[in-house]
Amino acid sequence: MAIFAALPMTPVDWAMASALILVGSTLQAATGVGLGLIAGPILVLTLGGSAAIFIAIMLNLALSLLLLPQESGEVLRPQLLALTLGAIVGIPLGWLILQQLAPLTLKTVAGVIVLLAALQLLSTRFRGNGDQNSAGPASGRLTLLLGGLVSGVMCGCLAIPGPAALWAMLRCGLPPLGVRATLRALFAISYAAAAAIHFGLDGIASQPWLKTMVLLPAVLLGLGLALLIRRWIDAGTLGMVLNLVLLAIGISMLWRSWLEIQANV
Repeated sequence: MAIFAALPMTPVDWAMASALILVGSTLQAATGVGLGLIAGPILVLTLGGSAAIFIAIMLNLALSLLLLPQESGEVLRPQLLALTLGAIVGIPLGWLILQQLAPLTLKTVAGVIVLLAALQLLSTRFRGNGDQNSAGPASGRLTLLLGGLVSGVMCGCLAIPGPAALWAMLRCGLPPLGVRATLRALFAISYAAAAAIHFGLDGIASQPWLKTMVLLPAVLLGLGLALLIRRWIDAGTLGMVLNLVLLAIGISMLWRSWLEIQANV
């Protein structure tokens, strides 16, 4: 138990965070989304503050780099370039916003974003691949740039780049396999850029490396578990599990925020 003495979390909080990160990693590897929507919010819930966001960024970066080679041939490079240009502008803005947010505000914002992401995934599930873009290539590039910008802000602030980028690509009517592979590539780029900003502005030695390393095994275990469950559980069922987890996390975060607000009144 000596290792827990160095962590600002109880063994129960560590176990809860590890379990949910394991679930998120498994769903991410099996379906294309999951860890980015779970790691940041659950770490904000258990740790609070910018340290939680840094840990989420590093865990997501590790998983993204491990998964990317599997689908690199499916990446839509022109669309990835547009998303990346927007994200590179948005990530520093997200970092600046993160520095201004109190822990309670960060928790509330993360809860709202998670609930909105769950609704977005449900909408995508029932409507299919979204509306086809009929406004021409120029409008498609603008949509991707805007989606990349918002994605970057959310990555720098909450380590959640997925929802905005997914919305932009679905609006452009891109094929599902290309969307999934391009999201993986964007995640790797965005999380690497966000990590570089934390290193450059906060320093490397000051980052919570021990907390990150203690949670990393859950990511690796989730990756291995995904290879097993994909043989027996279809993507639709896994997507429904993700939605249920996101709804539970979002509601829990907003409820905890409400209780803290009441306690401070």
